[in-house]
Amino acid sequence: MPRKKTPLKPSYRQGHFDNLMLLSSDKNFQDKIREIRTFLQIPDEGFDINSPDMDVDINKWNKESDRRGAKLLSKVRHVADGLNSGGLNDVAAQALTNYLHEEVPINYLTGQVNSIIRDFGLPAQYANGIRQYILYNEITTAPAQSFVVHSPNNKQGELEQAVHVTFYSKINDDDLKRLKKWINEVVGKHLVDPKPLKNIDAKILMTKMYENRKRYDPQQEGWYKMKTKEIIDNVRQDTGIKVSASQVRDAPRELASLRKKRFRKK
Repeated sequence: MPRKKTPLKPSYRQGHFDNLMLLSSDKNFQDKIREIRTFLQIPDEGFDINSPDMDVDINKWNKESDRRGAKLLSKVRHVADGLNSGGLNDVAAQALTNYLHEEVPINYLTGQVNSIIRDFGLPAQYANGIRQYILYNEITTAPAQSFVVHSPNNKQGELEQAVHVTFYSKINDDDLKRLKKWINEVVGKHLVDPKPLKNIDAKILMTKMYENRKRYDPQQEGWYKMKTKEIIDNVRQDTGIKVSASQVRDAPRELASLRKKRFRKK
């Protein structure tokens, strides 16, 4: 029997979950996802959650990834042998060892997820959601809260995308108000915005259709340009949201503006 998608609770459809959906609409993000899937030998559209063979496919992929990893780690041992025999110096051996370790599939996946988090200025809690998207091509999970334990500054003195908060005693409402004010005024501009995004599903769908209006009609055996009314009807049918022609035209610009505001690319 095909697996049914487990719907997220309404509370998860806010904030961080919407941010991950917005992230999935970014071209640079999608380019990175394709690169990762190619290296890891994951299907172009990820593993199909609804496929009755998904468990079999995942098991095959895990076994192949383990085999590739074991082969690379055996090369690491050869590097150590080369170092011991004098065939390699310390610097060359360390560089080759690091490279081989990074190419191990599980290490590569972790490293690439962390790279996406750094490139888009995201909090570390987004890692699991991004990892799930790489595997299944769907946003299936998101952080349940916004507080993380992190230092405001890293070793290079740059502001992180999280704030370190430590409490050594019970706190009251006034403490929380002061903490909220300090976070928003001092480091708020460096933190990801978790406010829910209105009609993000519809805006992403409108953008995809509007930017790919040229379609091929197999019955007419020719190309045609999708009309705005057709996009409006499709959006309403797929999302239940009624949109206007101007909203269809403005959707790409609005998404671009949102991404620019919410994701601090380096």
